[in-house]
Amino acid sequence: MKNHLLGNYYPYCDSEHTFYSSRRSVEGEIYVQDGNLVFERKIMLLISSKSHNLSIPLSEIALVERCRLNGFLPFGVCIYMKDGTEYMLGHVNNKKLERFIVQAMAREIEDYSATDQRRVKAARAVWASLAAAAMLAAVCAVIWLNNLNTLDRETDKIGSYIEIGRDIDQNVYCFGKLGQVERAVKDYYVDYFAARDTYMQNSASVLYDYAMEVLEQNGSAVVHGLMDELTYREELGVSAMEDMIALQYRDTAANYIAPYNLPSFFDELYFDRALIDAQEAATMWSGELELYGVRMEKIYAMLELLFANEGAWYLENGELYLDDAVYDRYTALYGEYYATFEETDSI
Repeated sequence: MKNHLLGNYYPYCDSEHTFYSSRRSVEGEIYVQDGNLVFERKIMLLISSKSHNLSIPLSEIALVERCRLNGFLPFGVCIYMKDGTEYMLGHVNNKKLERFIVQAMAREIEDYSATDQRRVKAARAVWASLAAAAMLAAVCAVIWLNNLNTLDRETDKIGSYIEIGRDIDQNVYCFGKLGQVERAVKDYYVDYFAARDTYMQNSASVLYDYAMEVLEQNGSAVVHGLMDELTYREELGVSAMEDMIALQYRDTAANYIAPYNLPSFFDELYFDRALIDAQEAATMWSGELELYGVRMEKIYAMLELLFANEGAWYLENGELYLDDAVYDRYTALYGEYYATFEETDSI
């Protein structure tokens, strides 16, 4: 188990674990120190200036359960404390985060989790077999296990690349057929993260903020150029979203492993590491794509209202001021636009 994980803490949620905006998450590091599960904030994402650091006694944790969180870090864990308190932590690979916490709890109480017990039994069986085998067979088994551990270590790293623009280490550290599996997994996630980053850079909220900046600097004189640019960037966002959805399906993911013509055993090693909670992710992204179109329609309608009523509004220091002639219509449109974010945890 690694010393720390990159993840998110969600300080704002209701009793049903509904999150109102992914901007209300805090990014940081998750690690174990002095018998505590620690979350240390590293980056603040448009929330208050509170630190939102956590230090949770492992001995007071009653249950750790995987759950679904927000739109861009859709999977995480809910930590239920013995006193009824709940904490939400997010990570791209929620299975890994759950295992990280459960293993830390097991060490704290000097016992094994059910997963650890199965691994101990498997290890004993392996070593019992190796003891009866020839030296060559023993050496081959050790080499295989080390190679497989290397594959797991390298693919587990991918889950920590949650920052936009963070490059995946594309070097291959396994050898033989497992090296080809590692290559396929990394190529898959390079394309997935590229699509995800493209969408986030062209999300509705980003494009709305950009439009306001352009209007403040140039006024209505840029109407045609601005609308054309927004349309182009919307197309980029839609294309990226469609790519992310397609990558959640086995037929598309298979394109990365198929060229190696590996036995089915190695194909399954690849799919186990590439398609994590793929069905849920595909459903979530499909819903987000539909909302994206609705949001962009509202943005275009708001801009057209401003362009048709030049002189009834002005922008100053990022704030939009409206005359009575357009106030009611604009705020109604903005309310419809904003409501789409309250229905889901996206940006």
